[in-house]
Amino acid sequence: MPMMLWTNSINQIQLMKILLVCLVMAACSITPYYTNAQSAAPAAKTLNEKEAELVSDLMASNMYQLMLLKLAVANSQSQELRKAVTTMMVDHQRMDARLTTLANQANLGTNSEKRDKYT
Repeated sequence: MPMMLWTNSINQIQLMKILLVCLVMAACSITPYYTNAQSAAPAAKTLNEKEAELVSDLMASNMYQLMLLKLAVANSQSQELRKAVTTMMVDHQRMDARLTTLANQANLGTNSEKRDKYT
């Protein structure tokens, strides 16, 4: 029975990771495309309310994923699992940096209320 629960939680983590990747890909499709290569500092793109909410939700979801990954590292007894989880943590930290950059470029504040509950 415990093995079955562990397998279900791994499947849920994999599904959440796939969903998160899809959402990030969708968010990346709303980033501005700059054709002027001479411009050193591109102008900020304003996002509509739905896009801003999407970025905010992605950031909160990513923080939740990071929290789960930290718990997995802390509670894991398998070195192989720790290594895999650590790799996923690096990916999520990069994603957080990219989402923060996107939010800053669009002059969005980070929704600390959503993020702080997972840190």
